Amino acid sequence: MAFSVTRLEVAPGEVIRLKLVNLGSAPKEAMGHNWVLLRGGADEAAFLKAALGAKATDYVPSSRAGDVIAHTKLIGGGGSDAVVFTVPAAPGDYVYLCSFPAHCQLGMRGVLVVR
Repeated sequence: MAFSVTRLEVAPGEVIRLKLVNLGSAPKEAMGHNWVLLRGGADEAAFLKAALGAKATDYVPSSRAGDVIAHTKLIGGGGSDAVVFTVPAAPGDYVYLCSFPAHCQLGMRGVLVVR
């Protein structure tokens, strides 16, 4: 249970198109995946706790919208989704994760390094 790429190095202000592909076969209700990029300084634990109750919004809680820079929709096996976003101007490390319950804790996380 991991992203195939767990470190992305990008330039400040760069426009990125990221495509998430779920290589599994289970439906999203049983084993969905998404990709959520958190802003610098976001409380990852608080975000994940709020995500538990956010099934209706693909486990991206509206109560923590200020923590999110970009995200894909939740996809099931064989599905894909893409997101286009502008990298933050501030250099640093930005966490990305899957917010489906327990997936981040099992290893579905990475870091976007802005340099």
